[in-house]
Amino acid sequence: DNTIAYKGTFSGLTVGATYSFGRDAAGGVPASGTCAGEVAGNASSCRAVSAMLKYDAATFGVAGAYEEQRGGAGATASFFNGSAPIAFTDAGDKDRRIVANGYVKLGNAKLGVGWIGRHVQAVAGDVRSNLYFVNGSYPLEGALTLDAGLIRLVNADQS
Repeated sequence: DNTIAYKGTFSGLTVGATYSFGRDAAGGVPASGTCAGEVAGNASSCRAVSAMLKYDAATFGVAGAYEEQRGGAGATASFFNGSAPIAFTDAGDKDRRIVANGYVKLGNAKLGVGWIGRHVQAVAGDVRSNLYFVNGSYPLEGALTLDAGLIRLVNADQS
């Protein structure tokens, strides 16, 4: 996996990006297959790109990110929801994720909200999902912190 990556922080603003010429060449995620890696003559096969932007201040923070993976020999895309993985073997297949989240500090408490949108466009199928979350934390005594969260996953394409 030949990857170029950059991450820098400047006065609370963090930027980052990656470009992979051929991801997952040696081993895979359970139920997600293994992409063949770089393929001579096919620059899109198994390619992955991502970018992120984050801002942290004393009492709040916001972040956003984009990721796109391309299909290739041996690859599958799984939503880990009990449905069979989607064949993801064409270099034109795309698995995109957009992430947006933020938090605010209210005294000692911290409250966060966010969304992860995913869209797989493959020869074998077109599937979208949206994950929404709210979480909070409050320090109690010493190293003890109370954490709680609510998550809602919407995937009408694979119900």
